[in-house]
Amino acid sequence: MKKIIIISLIIFEMSASVKSCIASNISIAEAIKNKLITVKVKSNSGLGAACLNLKITNLKNRKLNIDLEAGRMFIPSDSNVQNLILVKHEIYELKPNQTLSKNLNALCAQKHDNCPGKDLVFKLGNFAIGQPKQFAVWVDEKEYFKNDNVQNAMWVFTDNTEPSFNIYNEKDREMLAFVAKAKNWNYDKLLAKFTGNETRKPEVFVSNKIFSSTLTFDVSEPRTLRIVLCDKNNNVVQECLKNEVLPIGTNVKHIDITNDNFEPGKYYLKVYIDDKMIRRREILIH
Repeated sequence: MKKIIIISLIIFEMSASVKSCIASNISIAEAIKNKLITVKVKSNSGLGAACLNLKITNLKNRKLNIDLEAGRMFIPSDSNVQNLILVKHEIYELKPNQTLSKNLNALCAQKHDNCPGKDLVFKLGNFAIGQPKQFAVWVDEKEYFKNDNVQNAMWVFTDNTEPSFNIYNEKDREMLAFVAKAKNWNYDKLLAKFTGNETRKPEVFVSNKIFSSTLTFDVSEPRTLRIVLCDKNNNVVQECLKNEVLPIGTNVKHIDITNDNFEPGKYYLKVYIDDKMIRRREILIH
C-alpha cells in the first residue's frame, strides 16, 4: 500500500511540474493589470517598421507568453504628437524574470499631429475602434508592413482623408480594393485614377502661363522618383525631376512648368517610381 501511495505522489508532482512549465497566452493589458510584467515604450522616431521600442520585464518566477495584438493603440506623453496603432501582432515568450527589448510596427492615427521624435515616451492604450482596427488586423494578416500605401490607407479610416495610392503591384491593388469596399467607393474608378487611366477632360493651359502640380508620395523604403513632360509622340521635352531619391515617409513634390517654348498641342506629364510609370496626366497647351 505504501508503494502505491509513493508512486501516486511522484506522478502528481511530475504532472504539476509539467503544468508549471506550460504558459498560456495572456494579453499585454491583462498582464500589466495583474502586475505580471512592466513595460516601457519609447519612440525610435519616424513611422512604420520599428518606429517604437518596447521594453518588457517578467516580474514572475515563471514563464509568460505575452500577447500584443494588432489594432492596439499607443498614446504619446506629448498631446501634440500622433497616437500610433500597432499593425503587427506579436507574442513574446518571457522566461522567469527576463527582460526583452523589441521594436514595434505601428502607423499614425492622426495625420495632422506631429511626428514623434526619438525617445518620446508612449503608454499602452486601448484598441482602436471600428475600421482603423479592422484595417490594422488586415495589414497584419497580409503582412503588408512595408507597403508604400499602408499609412495613407490608415489615414482614410482615422482622419477621413482622400485616398492617394501609388500602384506598383497586386498588393497595392488589393489594399485599394479593401479601402474601397470599406468606404463604399467605386474600386474601378479609383484604380483608373491612380494608374493614370482615368477618362477625364485634359487640363488646358494658355501660353505664358505656368503649369503647377503638387504630388504626394508615401514610401516605406527609399525610392527613385523621375517626372518628365512628353509630347504626343512620347518624346521627352522637359525633365521636371531627374532620379531624385525619396526617403522613407511622406514626400511632397511641387512641379512648376513654364510652357513659353512649347508648341500648342497635347503633352503628358509622366511620373516614374524606380523606372516604372505610376501616373500619367494629359495637358493641352493652346
